[in-house]
Amino acid sequence: MPPRRPMWLWMGMFTLGFPLLVCGFETSRPLDDAFEMTHPTYELPDNPHPSLDQLIAGLETTSQQTPNNADLWYQLGLSYAEKHQNEKAIEALQTAVKLKKDDAPMWTNLGCLLVDQPTPDGAKDAFRTATQLDPKNVDALNDYAALLRRAQDFENCRTVLEQAQNLDSHSKRLWNSLGLLQMSQAEFEDALYAFRKALKIDPGYGIAWLNMGYCQLSRKKFAEAIDPLVQGIGLRPDIRSGWELLAFSYRGLNTLGDGEAKVQELVNAHPDSAYGWCVLGAIQDQKGSFADALGNYQKATQLAPDYGNAWNGLGLACVHLNRVAESADAFAQAVKVDPANAEAWNNLGYGQFTNGETDKAIGSFRLALRSEPHHKQALVNLITAYAKEGKKELAEETCNTLAQTEPDLAAQIRPQLH
Repeated sequence: MPPRRPMWLWMGMFTLGFPLLVCGFETSRPLDDAFEMTHPTYELPDNPHPSLDQLIAGLETTSQQTPNNADLWYQLGLSYAEKHQNEKAIEALQTAVKLKKDDAPMWTNLGCLLVDQPTPDGAKDAFRTATQLDPKNVDALNDYAALLRRAQDFENCRTVLEQAQNLDSHSKRLWNSLGLLQMSQAEFEDALYAFRKALKIDPGYGIAWLNMGYCQLSRKKFAEAIDPLVQGIGLRPDIRSGWELLAFSYRGLNTLGDGEAKVQELVNAHPDSAYGWCVLGAIQDQKGSFADALGNYQKATQLAPDYGNAWNGLGLACVHLNRVAESADAFAQAVKVDPANAEAWNNLGYGQFTNGETDKAIGSFRLALRSEPHHKQALVNLITAYAKEGKKELAEETCNTLAQTEPDLAAQIRPQLH
């Protein structure tokens, strides 16, 4: 997997006077289409085509009137999930499986909801139950295998995938999952073969195109990554990482001019993609076209007001254009909509530090490190801020943390603390 290396702007060398401002292309994990939930299909007696809100209201009333009806609870859970009300969805589906313990689809959908819980045990139990109830349920087996892969239980993941492929050797999803497993074990040639098999079954399978590009990036084959990523973005412009990986490829080739032209072409074809406008802005920012970058970041924030990276990029462009107050507002908005965005917290802290608000800056750098404990720029900036405040022990502690991943850099900084 390519390292998560943001494109950053150096505001100074690694000294204790100049914190670093960063803006990043985030490269996420490879893409699977496991954990896709069933959509609700229930029709209200007096309304055969209800809106989602109407459906939820009707099911809430009916499930209370007939609390032992598992199917009602199941449809209510699916409806909550469609509305992204996951806690309510989990509670409803747990009620459903208690009432109807032998229903494999209910267990499968419950597992899909439990995947992102703090511990995977609940999801694992749900998928295991579903596959025991219906050993020929390929989707449940694929979901179970994906969960095992995420837990790095590669041996059992491979066993489950083999079981599933014995049932259906023509499933594009299974070939994609096999490719992801092989990527996880650095079996890149085998992974490319698996993605090609998936695409032979369905040439319009955008996720497999994107994973093929990701696999080439994992091998540092930047040129070979571009075509499959372009194909994947054309099919799935809604997937953020495709855009970011394409920019990463052009950066690896040191051909950002070509990257700008290609991303502009793709954005013209998909003008509603906030991710595309944001990545175009980031490329222009790297090229020094700050006014163009500003405009494209603004388009991204207008299309997706909750997209933290777009606000972060907008703040960076404002810094380059010396629009200081606007940059602070943009960084503040970035962390408001995306509290786990380490780059945005770091950049907010940078502005606070340069404005003489060192205590606030320390808080922001610490929040960046809560999301990414080894975020290099935030660590350096926190050392800088502690040193300015005369907090030598805390600066030393932070330098020790930096040394775990950046020993040479920590060695350069440490003498300046004395």
